[in-house]
Parts: sequence; C-alpha cells; structure tokens
Amino acid sequence: MGRKRGRGGASRTSGAETAKHDQALSQAGLGFTAKQLLAKARVATDVSVDEPTAIQDIQATQNQWGEQGAILAPYDPETLLRLNELTPHLQPNIDAYAQNIDGYGYHSAPKTRWMEDLSTEEAESAVRYALEYERWLDEEEAAFGEQSEKADDEPPNDAPEEEEEITEDDIQAKIEMVQKQLRREQFRFDSWFENCCSTMSFTRLRRIVRMDKEASGWGCMEMIRDEHGRLMRLGYIPGFTVRPLIEETELVQVVEQNPATPLSDGREVRVWRRFRRYVQIVGSRKVYYRSPGDPRIVSMKTGKIYETIQKMQHPDAEGKNAQQANELLWFAHHYPLSPCSPPRWISNLLRVLGTREADETNYYHLKNKTMSGGILFVYGGTVKQGVKDRLESRISQELQGSENTSRIMVVEAMPVKAGPNDRTTIPQMQFQSMRDTNQTDAMFLDYDTRAADSIGAAFRQSPLMRGYTPDNLNRATAETVVELTEQQVYSTEREDFDWQINKHVIPEIGINLLDFKSNTPPTTSAEEIGEFVKAVAPHGGVTPAQIQRLSADVLNLPYEQIKEDWAQQPMALTLAGFMPDSGGVPLDAEEQTRLRNIEDKIARITTDELRDNGIDVEAKATLFDLHTEERDK
Repeated sequence: MGRKRGRGGASRTSGAETAKHDQALSQAGLGFTAKQLLAKARVATDVSVDEPTAIQDIQATQNQWGEQGAILAPYDPETLLRLNELTPHLQPNIDAYAQNIDGYGYHSAPKTRWMEDLSTEEAESAVRYALEYERWLDEEEAAFGEQSEKADDEPPNDAPEEEEEITEDDIQAKIEMVQKQLRREQFRFDSWFENCCSTMSFTRLRRIVRMDKEASGWGCMEMIRDEHGRLMRLGYIPGFTVRPLIEETELVQVVEQNPATPLSDGREVRVWRRFRRYVQIVGSRKVYYRSPGDPRIVSMKTGKIYETIQKMQHPDAEGKNAQQANELLWFAHHYPLSPCSPPRWISNLLRVLGTREADETNYYHLKNKTMSGGILFVYGGTVKQGVKDRLESRISQELQGSENTSRIMVVEAMPVKAGPNDRTTIPQMQFQSMRDTNQTDAMFLDYDTRAADSIGAAFRQSPLMRGYTPDNLNRATAETVVELTEQQVYSTEREDFDWQINKHVIPEIGINLLDFKSNTPPTTSAEEIGEFVKAVAPHGGVTPAQIQRLSADVLNLPYEQIKEDWAQQPMALTLAGFMPDSGGVPLDAEEQTRLRNIEDKIARITTDELRDNGIDVEAKATLFDLHTEERDK
C-alpha cells in the first residue's frame, strides 16, 4: 500500500517499511527499533548542492560501503541525525555551536600585525629583516648547490663573501609592492568569498556543515574548480552520505610552498604523503572525491587512479565524458579508532533515548486520560456485570483525550439484603476528586533535567548558552558564562576551521599576505569600553590610535589606523599643546625634561585612579603605553 496520509498530512509507515527500518537500525548496532527511534516516520528532504558532482537526492543507503572499500562508521550517521527528532536537548546545543562559532561572519587580516600600517618604523624594520633573511637563504641554497657539484677531493672554499647591504630604496620599493599586493588581495578575498556559494552565503554553508558535524560526527565541503584548475566554488555535501576509503599505502611526492617570511611567495619543498579518497553513495549512484592537495588523476565515477586525464578519457577506459574527482574538505572530531568520528554527545546516547521514552510515557498518560476527573464510590450495594462492562467501555472511549478532562465516572449500585428477614441496606455514595492528582503530576521531571545537563556538559555549554535561563542568573554570572564559553569552547573550534581554510582554500585563490579570520562575538560591551576610555583618556592612559583599535575589535570591523602624528600620543598631551615634531627638529633639553615630568605625572595619576576603581593595572598594562619612543624623538 506504500505510505498512507494520516491526520494533518503526516506520513505513516507501512509494516514492510517499518521492518526495513528495524533491520537497518539493527545493522547500525544501536539495539532498538524504528518504532522506538522515530516519533514519526519521515523521509529526509532533498538538499541543494551547488554542482552536480554531489548527489542531492538523499535516500536510504545500506550495505554498500564495504563493497567500495570504505571505512564503516562505528555509529550509523543517518540514524544519529534522526535522533535529533527524539529529544529536545540535542538541537539547542547544536544550534548554539553553529551560531556562536560560525554565525558571526568572517574577515581578512594581514599575516602579521605590522602589515596593518606599513608607514611605521616597525614595518620598515620588519621589511629589512625579511629582505636580509631571504637574501641569506638564497646564498645558503646557492652554497649547497655549489658544494654538491664540486668533486669530493676539491677543498671547500671557506672564505667569507661580502654581504650586500640592504638600502633604503630596497626597503621602500618592497613596501610599495606589498601595499599594492595587499590591496589586490583584499579585493580578491572579498569578491571570492562573496560569490563562492551559488545557493547560500558562505556563513550559512559553515553553519550547515557545523550542524552535520555536531549531529552525526563529521561534515563535508566540496572544492569545485573550473576547466583551468582554478578553485571557483565551495559546495555542501550531506555528510552522512560520505565515507572515507582506507588510507593508501602508496607514497605520493607533492610540492608544497614553505614561505620563509610573510613577504615571500614560498619556497618549494618536496614531501612524501599518503592520501585518502572518499566516496558518496546515494541509492545505486556513487561519486568519488580526493583529498585536498592530491595531485593524482582520480576518476569521479569509479575512483580509479590514472596517470593522465587523456588515459582516463580514452574510449577503452571511461570515455571522453570522464571527469576528474573534486577535492573534499573533511571536518571531523579527533577519534583515534577511525576517521569516521562519533559526535561528542555519543556517551549520552542512552539519556537521549531515555528522555524520549519519558516523553512518550507522559504523552500517552495525558492522551489516554487514565485518571479521570473524579470517582463516585457507592457503599452498601453491588455492581452488576453489565454495569461493569459499560464502565470499562466508558473509560476507554469517553474519558480519553483532553476534551474529557472535566468528566467524572459514576458507579451504579443496587441495594442488597444480607438475609430474607434482614433490612435492605441503603447505598451510600462518596465522590473523590482526582483533579489535584492529575494537575500536580510531573513524571520524570528530575530525570529530564539531569539528562539535559548531562548532554549540555558533553558540549561544555551551560544552560544559558543552550537557551535556558536559571532562576539564580544575574548579569555578572551571565557575562562570566559567556566569556568562559567563548574562551574555552568556541574560540578553539574557530581556530580549527580557520586553519583548514587557510591551508587548503586561501593559497588556491592566489592570496599570500592575508589570512582568513572568523569573526567573534563581542564579549565586552561597548558601554564598558566607553566607561574605561572615559576614565583613562583624559589622563593620557590611551591614544586615539588605541581607542580606534578597541572600537574595531568591539564592532568586528577592519582596523584602519589613523596615520597622523597626533593619533600616536595621548590626547592629554595634544590638548595641552604638545604636538609631535614632524619637521625632524629635536627638542631642547629643558623641553624634554618638562615633557618627561608631565608624562610621569600622568602615569601616576592614571595608575592611582584605575586602582581606586578596582581595575587590575597589570592586566591592562598594554593599554597604557605612553609612547616613550615618540617622547624621546
């Protein structure tokens, strides 16, 4: 009969389909049936993927992974995904991870901090050192090359060679080149990530992959190239349809770029690596993928490895329509026993199932209305069998459901005589209300609360972060919870994701001087920073440039430094009429002494006032730089 439509359009599963689900769950090793697992039998909806290499029509797939040489997952990921339908405690944790780790967007940042302003002396010194180091590496490589070409009996030439000095013109020329390259790379970064996904934003793609990873153990992205081999798109692949193949024993030599300095494009380093292929199976269709950086020609259709594309497209091989397999980014937890890692909450699997059983028990208790609104007891009489039958029928048919909450049961009785000469006993009636029992009953409430806390602890999240508000919550504890969770949980996950993008994506789109950085939520409010700046700025505690950096961090905006000289000294000095010397004329000894006295006094006043206001001066020391170098100029 197939699927039948029930009330409200929900689908009902036939007996044959239920047996099929039970068999699949048994093979998954979870030890329970589909009836216990699913609240409603539902089929996963179609998932949109950018390019046609990733199969979009998701159907049940069983018993095909071993035939393809794929690694069997310790827990079936499709079953784990369906467990989200069983308990209200999993999805809030997964949503909190997706939002707080990946939901705040991204930005680019120079690889080193001094690149933010190339007009400073720090930038000039860094460029000088980089040029000297690169020149020294070139000389070292040349010496190694000459030494290898010499005969064994030829004595080495140990005479030191005169080093060529780095001139100011060399430094300025390099700085101008870096400035132009930074501008070009910034435009490319913004344009590429704005258009790298055809059906969604890159931020949403990150959130979806994160939800797959936290729900079933891993998530996947597809790296899509054009006909010239340039990386053009990133696509979503449903993680539960993909398995890794066994890591190959064959060593492959690859050329990697090893930048000697932040300014260099990188030096070629030849290394030997082992790669892994991946396979996606949906029904009877299969698509193969390769690891990022794998230089081999891998067939998308069969997963076979060829020496050249021409051999793969030969009529005797796979034909002219054969395509090279795309690369796949694999995001998973660390699990030493298998690359198919289980989700972090797997140790709470029984609690997930237990909360579902508790919810079902409460649901059927309320639905069937096993306890009526009241009972009328009759004493001194008997109840005939026909009355008992009608009573049972009424309980099962008329007292079930919330619409019958106010109905009561009436027990009818007939008077009886103890003997032929005895008086007839007059029946007595007593009504017992059951309303208080029904309304105050809260079965498994403590178990459900403990299960929620245990599942949240697996994610290392407090109730506040997963949507619950404790009774004893106040602003101080809330801010502490948010700050600790950001530092110990979310920031480390962002670093892992950023490393993958900077390792496999950023170099492929021609960016060398910029890094991909995930945005972070503002853990310090703008009000607190405003009060802090208001307290210390009049006394010379911070400079306008430092205030601008604080504002950029709070607002998640790119830092654009004010290049005027007045921004590099405390505002107290500027307002007092002490302007930095731009003409290169040094101050006389009396003026320098007066300036030092003023700054020392400002430093003492600032430190005393901060301590009076309960601020840890040592922890905030980086914000109280009085710019002694500018002063000495």
